Amino acid sequence: MTAVDPPPTAEALESLPLHVVLRGWPETLVPLRRAGVDLRAEGARSLAGLPAAERLVAACLDATAWRGRPR
Repeated sequence: MTAVDPPPTAEALESLPLHVVLRGWPETLVPLRRAGVDLRAEGARSLAGLPAAERLVAACLDATAWRGRPR
């Protein structure tokens, strides 16, 4: 059985560049696309620097919550 990395913290999502968030937690792509984030243009920015940052962080935390569930 392969170990799964834990979910990110809100602090990590707020501070890491988007391209790093997507590489570490690919499932965050869905909520970011749904929110209309232009990932090519914004890839070097963090979520904290985007409009509606709190909502985006919450959506990404929801998308990665399964990683913290015990099996």
